[in-house]
Amino acid sequence: MLPQDRPEVEWHLEALDLRPVERWIGARREDASPSLVPKPTVSLVDTYLDTPDWRLHRAGFSLRLRQNDGEARAEATLKVLDPPEEGLRTRREITEPLAKADPTLLARARGPVGERIRVLAARGPLEVLLEIRTTRRRYALVEDDVEIGELALDHTAIPVEGDDVPIVMQRVEVESAGERNVNVDAFARAIRDACRLNPAGNSKFESGLLARGLSPPDPIDLGPTDVDRTNTTGEVAFASLRTQFAEVLAHEPGARLGEDPEEVHDVRVATRRMRAALKLFEPALPARGRWLRKELGWIARSFGAVRDLDVQIEQTEEWLAEATDEEDRKALEPLVRILEKRRRQARRRLIRDLDSRRYRRLVERTIEVLRRGPLPRSTAARQLIVSVAPDMLAKPYRRVRREGDRLRPASSPAEFHSLRIRCKRLRYALEFLSPIAPKESKAFVKSLVTVQDVLGEHQDAQVAMGHIRELVAESGHGIGTQTVFALGRIAERYDRRAEELRGKFPAAYRELKGGAWKDVERAMGRAREERAGEEATRRVVRASPAQATSAPGA
Repeated sequence: MLPQDRPEVEWHLEALDLRPVERWIGARREDASPSLVPKPTVSLVDTYLDTPDWRLHRAGFSLRLRQNDGEARAEATLKVLDPPEEGLRTRREITEPLAKADPTLLARARGPVGERIRVLAARGPLEVLLEIRTTRRRYALVEDDVEIGELALDHTAIPVEGDDVPIVMQRVEVESAGERNVNVDAFARAIRDACRLNPAGNSKFESGLLARGLSPPDPIDLGPTDVDRTNTTGEVAFASLRTQFAEVLAHEPGARLGEDPEEVHDVRVATRRMRAALKLFEPALPARGRWLRKELGWIARSFGAVRDLDVQIEQTEEWLAEATDEEDRKALEPLVRILEKRRRQARRRLIRDLDSRRYRRLVERTIEVLRRGPLPRSTAARQLIVSVAPDMLAKPYRRVRREGDRLRPASSPAEFHSLRIRCKRLRYALEFLSPIAPKESKAFVKSLVTVQDVLGEHQDAQVAMGHIRELVAESGHGIGTQTVFALGRIAERYDRRAEELRGKFPAAYRELKGGAWKDVERAMGRAREERAGEEATRRVVRASPAQATSAPGA
């Protein structure tokens, strides 16, 4: 058996009793299509594993070691945990042969399963979650002398710890031999309807977890994340940090795996937001906040290196797709290989950093700080957020206006990029403080996003041109003259696009100087005044009994 990475298309049908199914098979016409050809019955022992903190499950996979009693070798399989649709599961299945069903062999396995396990498990141990034993009677679905699928009648036992009687399940499974096949689907529906079978809501693995009372641990409780205008500055600061760090932890497994570029992007954005919150709320945070900001910058650079190469690869593939000249297309193909090599190197550095003691210490200390919450004796942390929010927003807004007002179409790319960073920081601050004036903040963020989009696309064009210049500079390392010419034409397109965007900037920027910002200021000011009035009223109420006691004639 060779390693495989393929889609599994399989119907899962529950049967209270398999005997009606057997009778239906026996009564089926010999010339019916597809024909059923008996295959040897097998006895399967499936062992499911995960790390103690369920890293594989958090990345969206189950891990199964399968031993067929009739064979010496075993196989390891990762399956995506996608839900079924009326009994039909279409999910990715990655399989690798092993000498035997021994979890320790996965640490040395060099196939697609072993590689992913090492990345996800972070050198941690694999623990047995459950064992499932199945007796499987099999029939090949054959059409025009070609096997298009398989029918399996499964009698499954799931041992339950502390109970001599296992959980017993009976199922009918119909699997396509490759991609989804309309004739296999028709057969599955026919056997389902004729034998009154029900679609299975859970896989055997999911049913086993339920039977054993097992479930992934809940996300780490870092503390409260809800925010409203009654909170203190410290409470809002910690709620913002907790929300973003939860995103880091949730997307880390997917970022480790590296198969969905958006997972790396999500972690990178969450670390950026955390660093922005640490800067914005610095006076109300413990001294360790400065250390945390520095360490987040370190790991963010590792994620950023991978993310930048993801974007460059996607960009180069777009160039290939847009190339109308066959020579240009051939000239650009070597670039993808060069970038993919760089990405593999950047991913190795990222995994090394994520597996390091430094990163583990960062996670442990961040959890500790976030759970502890604001310092009770910190004056800045005890201030009501409505009292300080207008001043916290005024400074980043002034910086945006100062840089934006002096920008001209002839300004340098660095100046446009600097404003983009200022806009991003203002947007993060508004989002952290938006519960104080949700409607007004949302309206202004919409204008801010319009400017960010123009500035972001402009920066993308600058990065693309820088990327092209870097590749051309390396023309002696596998990039030929034709490739250099093709890149030159692409650079011209980006240069023209950047010029267009500089022309569009003034109209987008005017939105930031309009009434939307004044609405935010007024709403924030009203919230501060209302809160101050409520506090004054409470002070009067508290003082009134004493005043009444000391009044003449009392």
